Amino acid sequence: MSAIELIRKRLQERGINAEVPNRVIGFMILERTGYFDFPEYHLDTAFNPGLIRASFEIRPAQTGVSSPEIARQLYNSQVRVMDYFDSASSQYRFPNQTGFYFHISNEEVEEAVVNSSFYLALGDLSQLSLRELIKIEDNLELYRNYFNQHVASALQHNVRAFIQQNFTKVQVRQARAYAEKEDELRNAMLQQEYRFDEAFVRLDKKVSELMLKAAELTFIGDSSQKNDDFRLGYERVASLANDLSTNLSEERRTFFRINPNLPGLRLFRIRCEHYIDVVEEEFAKYRQAGVWYDELHPIVRGLLDCCRALAGVVAALTVVPAVLVEIYAPHGFLGTFFQRPKTDSLKKLESFEHDILGEGGVIDELKRVVAPRR
Repeated sequence: MSAIELIRKRLQERGINAEVPNRVIGFMILERTGYFDFPEYHLDTAFNPGLIRASFEIRPAQTGVSSPEIARQLYNSQVRVMDYFDSASSQYRFPNQTGFYFHISNEEVEEAVVNSSFYLALGDLSQLSLRELIKIEDNLELYRNYFNQHVASALQHNVRAFIQQNFTKVQVRQARAYAEKEDELRNAMLQQEYRFDEAFVRLDKKVSELMLKAAELTFIGDSSQKNDDFRLGYERVASLANDLSTNLSEERRTFFRINPNLPGLRLFRIRCEHYIDVVEEEFAKYRQAGVWYDELHPIVRGLLDCCRALAGVVAALTVVPAVLVEIYAPHGFLGTFFQRPKTDSLKKLESFEHDILGEGGVIDELKRVVAPRR
């Protein structure tokens, strides 16, 4: 049964006769990833039950408008889709400012549908916890823009009435306070994920530059030509950097796609540190190869410190709504660099360090977010 048919059948079971637009499937996909409410984007869904996968497009709501912020947000949304769906594929590694296309298998699309707030609201509410019901009630407000407004409003009213009939006011108040705290911390966690991704993009782009310098020939279609950017001795460096990028990408996906917890964070940090330390030992052997070392070394160290910055939020998420379990003290690391003229990458990293560790930076903000409320 296709995703559209699943929704239509559930509606009919409730005596509701309403059209099911394709775009609501895309919205359920985004709810599954946690990247849910983004009114500045436009989502197109090309869902064909005859195919084994569904196609989607996300682009800015205003055509012709571009900015670094839009590009960053598009990249974040693409990363989350790729993280949360094993079958997800996209033509481009990095989206441009006009948007991006992606594909997901029908099996995973249907899984997203049956776990969506809209679908669950059409089912047996007695099987859901109070916290789940509150989240569904809140999310249905967003579905009003993507589905029949009357149907979404009626479902929202039904969930609200069920809560009032089956739970005390004290229970509801406590559950809502918990949900608000959890949302606040998850938003803080999301911002840290964005910071990590931005650092990773810088690393990945630098790796791409090294890979280009390591290739004697460039290929366009079936033809090849001499690579003017080729640098002798870069082959080993480029290979190491590419391995690092691949390993960190997989670790990042493994950590962020699950519900973050302290054991997962510790494993994430240990593995990231291991990959970085091993590669940097090899990097040191090739230090004489050129300025690339100064370009790459600060980025990988900055990425490592970004891993540490995640600790405070993850700790808080595991003990909500209790006080913060641990926040790693900020450690300066710029002084460990070799004393050479500052490159553009180093200047960017200094700005990155200030944003994460400096006064008024991410760590300070996280301390404020997770501090016990009086």
